[in-house]
Amino acid sequence: MRGHTARPGGRARNTRRSLAAVLLAVLAGVFAAPAASAADAGAPAVVHSERLRAGPYDIEVSFTDWPLYAGRSLDMTFQADRGIKGRTARLHLIGPSGQDYGKRGAGLGRALPRYTRSHDRWGLDGTMLPDEGTWRFELAVEGPDGAGRGSLSVPVGPRPGPPIEASWAVGLLPAIAAVPICLALWWRGRGRRTAAVWTWD
Repeated sequence: MRGHTARPGGRARNTRRSLAAVLLAVLAGVFAAPAASAADAGAPAVVHSERLRAGPYDIEVSFTDWPLYAGRSLDMTFQADRGIKGRTARLHLIGPSGQDYGKRGAGLGRALPRYTRSHDRWGLDGTMLPDEGTWRFELAVEGPDGAGRGSLSVPVGPRPGPPIEASWAVGLLPAIAAVPICLALWWRGRGRRTAAVWTWD
């Protein structure tokens, strides 16, 4: 009775196949990860939405932070129910004191741009509302169904953290403390230089 002897070549082929399978799995994971990241990056991380009626247009106004606080940066998006294709929108931000911020910043008071990370809606990146109180968003939309205007009242809370004056004072403390130290060092160095001159003479 003959015994069965494994061929070395067969083991080598099996090892190569296993390595090839592992390599293909790793490559698939590497190429799939960026695609998944890109898909996730497209949609804004919305935490709160409000509805706004601008004539014949229903607009969903979404925020990436809620509740809103003065001085805190956030993104805002504006999504029309039937899409934004063939439509334009203009936004004015009216502060609590009645000041119109519509002429400041990119997209404010002009045609709203498409949101940078999701082009199926309008949006603003890194918007900051500077004052506490009730803000009014006034939106004007033009499209196939005509023109429409609408407004939305949004409460904005106080600026988080200590007052700006206190922050500046704390930030300047090291510089203020350094002034007497620098003066003392300069005075000591001046005395040494004077003594050295008298000794030389």
